[in-house]
Amino acid sequence: MAGLVSGLMGVARGLTAVAALGLTGCAMYFDPPSLAEAPMTVGERKVVIQSLVCGADGRVIAAGVADSLTDLEGVVLYSSDRGTTWLQAAIEPRAVGVSLSTVVWPAGPEKGSTFLSGFRVGENLLSGMRSSYPPGPWWSSADGGRSWRSTTVRMPLPPTSDIGLGIPEPVVADAAGTVVAAAADRGGPLAMLRSTDGGRTWHRQSFSRLGHYGSIVSDGLGRVALSGRSRHDAGVIYWSADAGATWSESNISTDGKFPFRAPAALRLYRSPAGTLIAFNNDRLGKGRSPALIFSSANNGRSWSFVQGFAKVGRIVGLGIDREGRIVAVTEWGRVLLGDEKGTTWVLSEGAIPVELSTAVSQVIFGPDGVALAVQYRGGIFRSTDGGQTWGRVDSGLPDRQFDLNRHCIDGMGLVVVAGGGGMLARSTDWGATWQPGRIIGSAATSQ
Repeated sequence: MAGLVSGLMGVARGLTAVAALGLTGCAMYFDPPSLAEAPMTVGERKVVIQSLVCGADGRVIAAGVADSLTDLEGVVLYSSDRGTTWLQAAIEPRAVGVSLSTVVWPAGPEKGSTFLSGFRVGENLLSGMRSSYPPGPWWSSADGGRSWRSTTVRMPLPPTSDIGLGIPEPVVADAAGTVVAAAADRGGPLAMLRSTDGGRTWHRQSFSRLGHYGSIVSDGLGRVALSGRSRHDAGVIYWSADAGATWSESNISTDGKFPFRAPAALRLYRSPAGTLIAFNNDRLGKGRSPALIFSSANNGRSWSFVQGFAKVGRIVGLGIDREGRIVAVTEWGRVLLGDEKGTTWVLSEGAIPVELSTAVSQVIFGPDGVALAVQYRGGIFRSTDGGQTWGRVDSGLPDRQFDLNRHCIDGMGLVVVAGGGGMLARSTDWGATWQPGRIIGSAATSQ
């Protein structure tokens, strides 16, 4: 009963909001992992991991929050052996009441540096039950992630209504290093943050027709597109040809070719061929949602409805197979195959076995046709032929209700997946075999 109460209270706090977005919903909290089953614990608290960073030198950094009924505290975990063993990193000052995420800076003098921040969720359960969470302080590390010290604010984040979204990822918009990020503003208009001097100063612009869950894609040459959750009835996308200095609105619609209008929530993907692809990030109608796909050949100025697939579920991940085709995987385990521009699509015969409580939450694409589909309850399926066929692999984690909704890769075979319930697993062979992580102490006491 204590685990059930803690899980349900966690939903109210919003700390594990991302894990609760799937169809499993509150059912995820009726069978949580026990403290003894969770590999990532601090004292008597399981760690909810909000972000992961895999370095090229074997370092892995995980940031999140350790929460219980009585206290909440931001936590950073550090591994120097590709995620096999972990130390709790020292944070000064402590991140009491702050849910932490990491940001790898993409441009300017600090390019490649990892920073730490988050949102103030409250020091305990009662203070954490709010609908608006202000941004917290920032930290930086001078020793690769073993310890963190207070630093200046890198992005002027607005308050948020959804802690589970974490810190927005900044994107390089042009060759001069202009940086843009889409920030949620506590359920209000989506805010676009823009810096032309490496993050020292910022300009903020609000988009009244978009709410949160924003995504930005850029070609790095000044052409940028922005999507989010529409605050009206139909999907809206904004595009810019000057690295986000000015924006124009582009409407998107199924043009009566499918029983649904354009979805209210859209995500964006830029194919290697340069085509922009938009797809629904929300569920439409009753029962299993369709997957709707739109494309733009002019960097978001105009959009065409490409195809809709009924009752396959919304798309949760896109990537490229060894033949250059675009592969899309839905939450219900169906695989859609598109050409290199995403203008024609077919439904693959290959599918990932799913049940109501094991929908796919994220997809990870590796080299040479490798793809990993990660499910609720910690199930992992692997494909070596671009999604045509799938086989289950043992994650080493217990069969309980939790979500592995974060991941990082190092490009050399390392894959780390993590999420709620103190759960983390790692693979060094692109997902063929897995082992749970293990906390062995703190960085301060290991030196």
